[in-house]
Amino acid sequence: GSTLLWNLFRHLPGHTAYYEPLNENAWFRIPPGRPTDDTHLGASDYAAEYRGLSELEAHFSDQWGFRRLYMDEAAFDPGMRRYIETLVARAPGRPVLQFNRVDFRLRWLRANFPEARLLHLYRCPRDQWVSILRSDPPPGRDAKLADFPAHDRFYLLPWLADLATVFPLLDLPGDWHPYAAHYLLWRLSWLHGREHADASVAYEALIADVPGTFAALAGPLALGDIDPAPLATLVQGDTSPRWPRYADAAWFE
Repeated sequence: GSTLLWNLFRHLPGHTAYYEPLNENAWFRIPPGRPTDDTHLGASDYAAEYRGLSELEAHFSDQWGFRRLYMDEAAFDPGMRRYIETLVARAPGRPVLQFNRVDFRLRWLRANFPEARLLHLYRCPRDQWVSILRSDPPPGRDAKLADFPAHDRFYLLPWLADLATVFPLLDLPGDWHPYAAHYLLWRLSWLHGREHADASVAYEALIADVPGTFAALAGPLALGDIDPAPLATLVQGDTSPRWPRYADAAWFE
């Protein structure tokens, strides 16, 4: 769901939206023509806003997506700070950084960029679980965490390993279902977002009413005088819940 939010801000006049700045793909290295994920309907060329920003290379680390995922206000990472400062300074419009790797770094962001407005987007954990299952066949309802490496395309296991040093409850037995690990991580992420962001919005509420959601965010995010109505056309495809096709509510509960 975060790609949709990025695309909405990308089409908001006066804004420059950067796609996943801490992604190990390092978008400033990506030439034009790279295909996008076919599930990201209406989105194109993730790297367009990064072109011409070769100076980012001096500060970037491809470990940002896997190591030191928890950073409080006392954490020290001058490279990350300079990287973000460069993106902000070089944006021709108001910079919007669509992070997928700062769930547990919001305190650090708040301390280092106090003028920033933090928007927290969250999604139903069941649908988010289904969205990461790209293997064929996907892990079933009797799957075990110990067998999940073959299916892990979205960093569940590396995140658990790194964050278990801060949150011991994430050091889980191998016979647990991987959804349980996913849910605990989701819950911690949700709690941090609700605590440290200026505003929180549910993905489901966003897609149901894009203009209304942006109107409600105009104050907390200082968006100014905007017309969000045209953004509604960017919501494409089937937006109905997908989790019932995986398991019933009783199983998830």
